[in-house]
Amino acid sequence: MRIDIPGKGLIEFEGQTLSDPAKYFEITPGYHDFPSESKRWILDLHYAWARGRSAESGLILRTCELIETASIQEQSALNDRIQKGFPKLQADTFLHYWFEALAIIRKIASQKEVCYWIIRPEPGEADEVLKTSIKIIKLNASFAKMPKQFKQHLEEILTAPEAEKIRFILDFTDGYSDPK
Repeated sequence: MRIDIPGKGLIEFEGQTLSDPAKYFEITPGYHDFPSESKRWILDLHYAWARGRSAESGLILRTCELIETASIQEQSALNDRIQKGFPKLQADTFLHYWFEALAIIRKIASQKEVCYWIIRPEPGEADEVLKTSIKIIKLNASFAKMPKQFKQHLEEILTAPEAEKIRFILDFTDGYSDPK
């Protein structure tokens, strides 16, 4: 199982800010039939909160081709998914930004061997995620057996600098995720 945080911000792909629809390529019709490395890249693109990610450009270009082809061939199914998941947006507006993000990604990836991206935490977002993480830790059955020092650390981390909070959150999500 994978535990990640999507983040509220936009994806910065090689310094270029992508529109919000780029975070939702997993709604592409046929996504579940994509090769596992393509699905992993799509999820890494979406779940890059406070964590720089990277992938080889060849994989990115192949995956963009899969997304674009499926989006065009199954546009009515994609429109239905957009309407259900994003009712405040018109499907044609969403798709405009969707294809624009794909074009930006493809252009950048065609000029590099490896691409990097991140979703930067918005102000106050680390505090929100930290509180949720601590609640999950405290609900864990093994919490009662944890050393007193760890429990004290949980209280202290709430007032730590943002970078330390983010590191704690990322360590927490890594600890609950299966190894890759």
